[in-house]
Amino acid sequence: MKKAFLYQVLILIILAALFAGCSSSDSDTVTTKKNNNGGAAGLAITGAVQDGPISGARVYLYSRTTGEILNLCGSTLGGPCEAETDANGEFTMRIDPDADLDDIMVVAMGGEDVETGVNFDGLELKAPLEMFEGTEVSVTPATTLISLRLEAGDALADVKTRVAQWLGVSEEDLDNLPTEDPDMMQRTLFLTQLILSRLSNGADDAFGELSENGITGLNNLFGADGSLNETGLADILSGEEALMAAYFYQVLSASADPEEAFKEMELSLAITRAIIQLQDAGESFADFDIESADIATYWSNVRLLAQAILTAGGDDGIPLDGMVPMLLARYVIDDLSLDEMADFLVSEADFLSLIAGVSSDENIAEIASDSTEYNVEVKLTASEYLGDDNQKRLEYYYGSDVSHLYEAAQVVRHVRDDEVNDQVMVEVLSGTADAGLFNDAKDIVLTNVWQSEYRGDGWRRLALRQIEHGYTADALESLDKAYYYYKRVINAKGESNIGNSDTTNLQGICNGYRKAGDNDAALGVLDYMETIAQNENTITTWGRMAVGARNVAIDMIEAGDYGSARPIIETLYGYTQNYPPNEKSGKQYYKARVYYMSETAELYAAIGDADKVLAVVNAAEALRANDGIENLTAGETWVYVPYMVLSLYQAGHEQEAYDLALSIPDTYQNYAGSTKSAASYQQTCYKSMAANKAANGSVNEALDIVDNKIDAGRDQIEALTYYASNDATPYVGLALIEAGNTVSATAVLEKAAGLVDDLTESTDYYKWLYKVHRGYAKVGDLYHRNGQDFEALSQLSKGKAYADSGIASVEYRVDSYCSLAQVYFDMGETATADSLMDSAMALIDANASAADPDDAADIYRSIVIQMLAMGYRDAALPALQSAAEQADAIFTGATAEDDHDDAIDDEVGQLIYIAGYYVDAGFYDTAATILDAALITAYEFYNTTDKYDAIVDIVEAYAAAKDFDSALNAANSIPYTSDRNEALLIIAQTMSEADDFPDTAVATVDTDGDGKPNFFHPLATAQEITDSGLELDDDSDGDGIGDGADARPLFAG
Repeated sequence: MKKAFLYQVLILIILAALFAGCSSSDSDTVTTKKNNNGGAAGLAITGAVQDGPISGARVYLYSRTTGEILNLCGSTLGGPCEAETDANGEFTMRIDPDADLDDIMVVAMGGEDVETGVNFDGLELKAPLEMFEGTEVSVTPATTLISLRLEAGDALADVKTRVAQWLGVSEEDLDNLPTEDPDMMQRTLFLTQLILSRLSNGADDAFGELSENGITGLNNLFGADGSLNETGLADILSGEEALMAAYFYQVLSASADPEEAFKEMELSLAITRAIIQLQDAGESFADFDIESADIATYWSNVRLLAQAILTAGGDDGIPLDGMVPMLLARYVIDDLSLDEMADFLVSEADFLSLIAGVSSDENIAEIASDSTEYNVEVKLTASEYLGDDNQKRLEYYYGSDVSHLYEAAQVVRHVRDDEVNDQVMVEVLSGTADAGLFNDAKDIVLTNVWQSEYRGDGWRRLALRQIEHGYTADALESLDKAYYYYKRVINAKGESNIGNSDTTNLQGICNGYRKAGDNDAALGVLDYMETIAQNENTITTWGRMAVGARNVAIDMIEAGDYGSARPIIETLYGYTQNYPPNEKSGKQYYKARVYYMSETAELYAAIGDADKVLAVVNAAEALRANDGIENLTAGETWVYVPYMVLSLYQAGHEQEAYDLALSIPDTYQNYAGSTKSAASYQQTCYKSMAANKAANGSVNEALDIVDNKIDAGRDQIEALTYYASNDATPYVGLALIEAGNTVSATAVLEKAAGLVDDLTESTDYYKWLYKVHRGYAKVGDLYHRNGQDFEALSQLSKGKAYADSGIASVEYRVDSYCSLAQVYFDMGETATADSLMDSAMALIDANASAADPDDAADIYRSIVIQMLAMGYRDAALPALQSAAEQADAIFTGATAEDDHDDAIDDEVGQLIYIAGYYVDAGFYDTAATILDAALITAYEFYNTTDKYDAIVDIVEAYAAAKDFDSALNAANSIPYTSDRNEALLIIAQTMSEADDFPDTAVATVDTDGDGKPNFFHPLATAQEITDSGLELDDDSDGDGIGDGADARPLFAG
């Protein structure tokens, strides 16, 4: 039952084109009469989806009782009840004549109004079938409002009466197609405008708002004479939006061509909304007043501007859905340098003169259209063949409709939120800059990103890419522009009202200047932040400043410029003196201040200023001893003491370091009065000191610390090797190996090996983690690094024997095999590594049937992770398949109700992980199939928040698997605007970051997946290309025709 239901849900989401028996050619009757005998061919249901005619809408039938899509249609009368509207918005399907038609709801998703250009992606229009016995079904905004009230439990007769009153029409008019009824056309277009208005203002369910706030209210929206009732309008809109809607209807009702008036007014409203946004942001149009006495002149001229934009759109027209109207509005406002209402209050002749160039502006059609320079299905001329010309290849790909950046930009078409639009386009800009197309990236920020903060983001991201490729002067110009826009945002809201994003942005500018080598500019940003911090005085602002100063100092230290670093470190220390206290549960303490004091001491140690190290540490300890508030600081900052100990030790203050380490208690009380252990902090101090001694050649002193200061067992093993599983933090053994002291390293490793032999653990988890993974495997790894493979193999053999005899758990024995296999593999002992992995697979295969499916899936995934770590893509497939099978068994029809959503969450999570591993292994199609199953399961969540959170995660996974169509379909199925926008942004970001060669910067694109790049990065040098070992692909689409003779080099047919 679960799988059948999920199949139906999947049909709803991906709407596969299974229209057998559902095309208009199958219809020879127009009726839904319940007693009509449709015979073997079934009962024909025909109708139309209209705002104006909506073409390409996907229509399906579902049961109002069960909520399931009906499988009563097609040639067998047992297939899904689905169809697609034609160019006239019409559809037909055949249904089992025994179906309960009164229970059926007709739903249309998506499509485009062929007259107005409005795209209905993400919107559902509905109509109850019982309204249309014996007549053609009409699916419109009006019938959608009726449907929503029916779903709320109201009776059809009552609902029709109320909706007719609200719209100022007769009940019979509600059945009419708008294209056949002028009054219904006016009402329908106005309803569509209201929906678009609410969507542009972030409404999650615009139709639902009209239903709840309008239909159920006391006021009608229209009078019987067709006049707009402003009291009824106020039930659903307020303020400027209500005034704009009223004027919209005034124009619409007076027009002989309402659909043309609709287009003109949608653009007029977009221009007006853009002006209001600029005014709200404090950027321009301070004098704008929508209730001005001169508003009639404003509307007259803004309509002239809208007409000019429509003219510039040409034969392809201007899409009125999503962000296109707003993008065009912002473009013309910026291009014409309009910045005050007075610009719109001049005479008609003067205004026409001002906008004279708009109707012929080619940029308008480009912004409005989906067109690209190259359609890959259109043949090139012989002179255009790509050959081996890298620049031509690059320009053809990025100018084509298969470019990943073009596809990312198209995500905007699914967005109705200007903030999300800007975020999407900043991602596209980043991808464009990554490709080395800096001028194109500039064009994006100038013509497609409009809010000041996101313009700042765009310029900053461009600057970072310019820095990476050595374009320092250009980068500094871009950073200046970004800094300007960020300060513009702060000035508009006032320094006392800045938020976390503002200080984050300023920190980013500081880092940008630092990376570009302009430390004076970086310090200028810090000075500006300090003036702000004095007003705001928050942990966040001071933290951003401290991080900025620290990073500038680190850059100078790494460059060997200690003299320039010193005043920056002093500045950082000054910041710590002003750092406000942390506050939690009403308690205050200086945790952040002590942290940055420890960072300051570390920097002074790095430049060799021992006196400053001691002074800063003493000041920190004095603050910890008496913080002047509640004396809770000491308990909250023991975690930072090991860092100060190491700084003292490195600065030569060994006795002070030991004394400070010894001051760490076994336990302490935190701000809440809870007792916490501090033993690990003291152990960390001693391990660091021992490692420092070893690195400086004082091996005996290092071992003396290990023997006398560090706890026996786990801690001593770690002290003699490296931190946990992270060899980026070396302790004694690894420090000696890295210093080339192999003799001393041998003695240390012998000592560590003996400790591992003697180590006793109580649980299988600890036996794997400490005895095998951080014991035999780690010591074996270090023996190998020290050139002692015989000893390394001995350790690994001991580890295998211990796992077999001492670990009963299948899970942790498999983990042990994986840990040991990695070291064997690193040593070149691939046969032994392979044998261990085979043993791991056999072990779980033999025990999977008795295990919980979720646990079994985890174990198979551990094997997959290890296989992929060793580069065994194909060998990982059996484990991946088994993991998928186990995951699919987590949620079943037998799942207890109490476990229902938890089981779904576990199954979906596992399938997303597994799909990710298929992607890592290069099997994208299989990954997408796994995600199809995850999506099916996700739709069974009872909790809607969990459901749509899961779908967002699945969208991200689809995007990683390069199945962008499925990602977009899943995203557009989310009814809540915020979640849908989050999903769409993820898609755009993933598309923009697509890179078929992540391990090298010299190439990005491989369209046919043969491992050869279509072209090389335009900024890559010949030497970098040679060093990469990559070879240019002479057949980019893999069709057997070389690019030098292929008229369609990216289209394999």
